[in-house]
Amino acid sequence: MDVGFSRPLPDTSRHGLAAEPFVLFERSEAAGLFDQIIGACQREHFSPHIVSQPVLMQTLLTEVASGLGVAVAPRCITSLNRTGCVFIPIKRQKLLMQIELHYPDTEPRPTVAAFVELTRNLKHEIQQLVSRQME
Repeated sequence: MDVGFSRPLPDTSRHGLAAEPFVLFERSEAAGLFDQIIGACQREHFSPHIVSQPVLMQTLLTEVASGLGVAVAPRCITSLNRTGCVFIPIKRQKLLMQIELHYPDTEPRPTVAAFVELTRNLKHEIQQLVSRQME
């Protein structure tokens, strides 16, 4: 997980972040992510002041770049390359994201069925890989 913000850089200590407005991804879109971020803040003994909850990660980055607030988000969004955002890895707490495979409940196309089967067969290897990357 990374914390993202625009310049000037805020104080990224627990007390500094507690004073910042937060832009958090909409809970209805990613309840686990939202709850982990809130839980991480609570473990640092503060509740974030949430000023916006966009439903798209790109919107989250745009709001951070515009100076609306800071955001805690998965590291993968750094590849969106939003000008005006600075990304700093969070090292004090390990936040794990649930990774899920979603596919239609109708009869899948052969390629989708093959991908689902492959993913199920490699589930443990995928989990180990993700765990190593989170260290």
